[in-house]
Amino acid sequence: MGGPSGLRPGPWNLRPYGWPLKPHPQFPGSRSATCNPQAVIRGWAVVLGLLVAACAAADRSPTGRGTCRVEKVLDGDTVVCAGGQTIRYAGVDTPEVFQTFADRARQTNRAWVLGRTVEYDEVERDRYGRSVAFVYRKDWGPPSVNERLLAEGLAWVYYHEAVRRDWDRLLETQRRAMRAGRGLWGVLSREPATFIGNARTRRFHTAQCVMADRIHTRYRRTFASLWEAFWEGYAPARECAAYVRLAPLR
Repeated sequence: MGGPSGLRPGPWNLRPYGWPLKPHPQFPGSRSATCNPQAVIRGWAVVLGLLVAACAAADRSPTGRGTCRVEKVLDGDTVVCAGGQTIRYAGVDTPEVFQTFADRARQTNRAWVLGRTVEYDEVERDRYGRSVAFVYRKDWGPPSVNERLLAEGLAWVYYHEAVRRDWDRLLETQRRAMRAGRGLWGVLSREPATFIGNARTRRFHTAQCVMADRIHTRYRRTFASLWEAFWEGYAPARECAAYVRLAPLR
């Protein structure tokens, strides 16, 4: 057992932590600690400063601008640059390979950017480590490739926090394409059908999807058709394949 100081006998060395030590009279081989308040405060200030810096670094989005040469087009909204960097177009989503207009979206994206050096404005990294960015052809300038896909009716808006400042512009671009019946909007079903949206995530599900039942009533929105769900800026959720039957494959 230790002495009255609560320290075990032994060669304690707490000086780096601001504790001046001296031998305890009952335990010549031990050292007791006498608190130096100023040193302790300085020590904790350093620790807290490091913690704050670490948290700030963890929360900081790896945003930035750059250029890359597009080496591969994976689909309508994802490309791979020379060197292996993958870029996912921010704020938009295109049909998957088995869905309406998927091939046209991919072929259009391919014609626009494959083999070209593009500029990108990264807004965040996704959970797969991909750059999520607005992509621009140098010879075109604004608007971005993302918005051009929306304008052609080959993509729909896809909300995430990093595109909040661009959201109104993206949604209006989609609505213009919808009014004009461009791309998939020219064949999208307007038949009455119930879809359930989540106002927090701006995703929607089929009424039969179990995920729809899990949406809190505060965020639950009901749409009377696919058209209405898209018009309000909601995107199909991955669960339950809400958008498989947009229209016949093209």
